[in-house]
Amino acid sequence: QGCLQNTSYNSEEAVPRIGLRINPQMEAGTIAVTSTATKTSKFGLPLRDTPGHVKELFLANPFLNTLHIHTGSQGCPIELSA
Repeated sequence: QGCLQNTSYNSEEAVPRIGLRINPQMEAGTIAVTSTATKTSKFGLPLRDTPGHVKELFLANPFLNTLHIHTGSQGCPIELSA
């Protein structure tokens, strides 16, 4: 059977996921080459540099319906996430 389900698809009901990628601007972890959430990272809207901007963007653009935050695979200790 696998992990795929046989479901019907109706394009009129489909809602595309359109959103923002957020950079939480954490410190780099123990694996610097995979650190994608530092202050100098080019990936995502910098959260600390633009406080309140995410909310403004969602209010001004009703088609936005997804928020993505990725800290990378940098070997961060849990204290960096708090």
